[in-house]
Amino acid sequence: MEQEALKLIEEMIRSNPVSGRKEVLNNNVLKLKDYLEKHQILCTFEEYDGFRILYASTVQGKNPDFLLNAHLDVVPPIEPEQSNPVIKDGVLYGRGSSDCIACSICIAEFLTRCAGKASVGAFFSMDEEVGGFTTGIMAERGYLPQKSIIIIDADFGSIAYAQKGVFSLKLKSVGKGGHSSAPWKLVNPIDGLMDGYQKLRSVWKNPPSDTDNWHDSMTGTVIGGGKVFNQVPDTAEMVLNFRFTEKDGDRKILQLVRETTGLEVEVLGLTPPVVLDGNDPELLRMKKCFEDTLGKECPVYRMNGATDAHHFSAAGLPILILGLDGNGCHTTHEYLKLDSYDKLLTVLGKYIRI
Repeated sequence: MEQEALKLIEEMIRSNPVSGRKEVLNNNVLKLKDYLEKHQILCTFEEYDGFRILYASTVQGKNPDFLLNAHLDVVPPIEPEQSNPVIKDGVLYGRGSSDCIACSICIAEFLTRCAGKASVGAFFSMDEEVGGFTTGIMAERGYLPQKSIIIIDADFGSIAYAQKGVFSLKLKSVGKGGHSSAPWKLVNPIDGLMDGYQKLRSVWKNPPSDTDNWHDSMTGTVIGGGKVFNQVPDTAEMVLNFRFTEKDGDRKILQLVRETTGLEVEVLGLTPPVVLDGNDPELLRMKKCFEDTLGKECPVYRMNGATDAHHFSAAGLPILILGLDGNGCHTTHEYLKLDSYDKLLTVLGKYIRI
């Protein structure tokens, strides 16, 4: 790792670039642009919702052979000291060390290695932690590669080649509220909500398990109804979070929920799944690059979580989701093992053939 790149990672962690802090994020992008242009990388901006989204490339135009992507925003630190990066025994601690500032700088340093040798571009999401709309905008505006897309936002030493779609629904039960001393005179919407949810759970088929999890999942995440202990409310609500594997899975889920629960249903959010053939040549080539570098098997897998990869799903291109060796994302002990940084640069170099 270049010392200049490490310094940039540390500066960005100190800036506390939480999603929504547009001035901070835009300032960090300017620093990244300065670093890249110093190494003869072409840079341009796209404007969206107050963000300046950086696109950097070794070649002119929006369509290099390969496109890399990571994000510059972070979730809020839980402890103040997480905004003060610390290196100890080869491990970098701090908010964004693993998710995902170091991944972005790794991409930037890799671009500098590709200058004059390969056709590679990258852009950096400013809001992945709250939906990744800046990535979606860049894809819509035609920033797409000829061969493959590489997302750096996952585990190290393995490759995710698919990810589940995310579908959020709100269930609403409407009743007749009043004083809780005479419930027989009322229609309790909490009961209606619980009954509808239990009916849905009873017909939900083939739930995932720890050893077999590439199936649709459903779980309740938010529930509300009533304000005081002696009053039955007029309404009760809950939010369900679904993860689905098929491209039209959301339609089937919505139909099942409406028919089964008998409750009002509101769609809150939807992101499509990412699906790639497990024998895709680009996937197998990246797998070999990992194995040649690390000297061990490189697992390929389908992930239950979500990254910005879903914004590229309509492009019909191979999408490979990689990462650095870190852990504790979104917790009080986020960290990155620094030796994985150079190893990933080596893997990417073999894959791009520089």
